[in-house]
Amino acid sequence: MNDIEIIEATIEWNDTHDIENVLFATKDTENTPLDEQIFYTGVTRRQLEDDRDGLAPISDEWHVIAVNEQ
Repeated sequence: MNDIEIIEATIEWNDTHDIENVLFATKDTENTPLDEQIFYTGVTRRQLEDDRDGLAPISDEWHVIAVNEQ
């Protein structure tokens, strides 16, 4: 699990505008103790920052409004 980066970010749901603090992982966390805590896997910090900046959306359902520092 050492090669999995966990990134905390704040997202806003597009339909309800609800805001949540969630955890992203750079790699799949299935069958690890972290799996139930992870919101979405397979994205890098750069991809989250690009979503936040409106450059490359990750999802049609939500968007990133903040990426927490490491």
